[in-house]
Amino acid sequence: MRSTLEDTAVLLVGSGAPGRLGDVRPFLENRYRGANVHPDRLDEEYARYQTIGGSPYNSSVRLQAKALEQELVGRNADQTPIYVGMRDWTPYLPQVFGMLTADGVGRAVTVMLDPFDDVAAAQPGRNLVEVAARHAGLSAPVVEYIRGWHDAPEFVHALVERISVETISLNEQQRSEAAWIFVSRSVAALPGTATGYVRQVETTVRAVACELGIDKPMFAYIDSNPSDDPRSPAQLGPSVEAAIADATTAGAKTVVVTPVGFINDHIEVLYGIDIEGAQAAARGNARLLRPKTVGDHPRFIALIADRIAEARKLPLGSRTDAA
Repeated sequence: MRSTLEDTAVLLVGSGAPGRLGDVRPFLENRYRGANVHPDRLDEEYARYQTIGGSPYNSSVRLQAKALEQELVGRNADQTPIYVGMRDWTPYLPQVFGMLTADGVGRAVTVMLDPFDDVAAAQPGRNLVEVAARHAGLSAPVVEYIRGWHDAPEFVHALVERISVETISLNEQQRSEAAWIFVSRSVAALPGTATGYVRQVETTVRAVACELGIDKPMFAYIDSNPSDDPRSPAQLGPSVEAAIADATTAGAKTVVVTPVGFINDHIEVLYGIDIEGAQAAARGNARLLRPKTVGDHPRFIALIADRIAEARKLPLGSRTDAA
């Protein structure tokens, strides 16, 4: 299919989650369909969503889409259509590709809402995008991914500003004695498989730490897709709770826990850090500070707009993978 700037659209791809508690059980059943997950685990997951009152994830992505639309209009004096597709909840990717095709979109400049594009983390999401595009038929748009941004200065500065706002009340001594923990999504810890992913996480964190003068950043991971199958590979660790326990055992009275691999509020942040993390800090007689996720931070939105503009200038088919 030939494509011009006029039939180019932007596609934001996220995980998706229900904002209403009434939708949580159907969401969980759909998400874990075919997986070896005990029913008790689904009940535990449902209880977590009850505690946070449903997920604001989809609303957060819509805010990003609105901010990005305004940024693109301000730059181009035209309106590049922006579509949002989710992997695990509505609007599902196959439905969105049906819309893209019906609307005559020839090129979908695709933004995976995850800073790390190493195969270990990104491939499952890309696979779902490609399947949805194929199912849309021969008239489906060509999918092209923006260039990676885990090490982009704008992303790093957005994280730095979020952390600076949250920790502004700390004096010099408190800052020097605090533990600084950076949290990303866990992946299978298979030999060689996670190496590139861990390298990207470390690159981002060390850049942020350098800007903030943090000598010894700590790392933690949250498993977003738990399994009860004993054959499932071990996941990257330590967990947030374990990292906080290590920090408080070493004497930290303040733990600053920053979601680096989660750019939108979701269950991992609102429950895994804000509740379980805070409980772990309290057990160690410490307080927890959690900077906001990047979300629609102006620096981040400008970065994504830059990457989209870059992709639109390339010949069709130049970036049909995210490498």
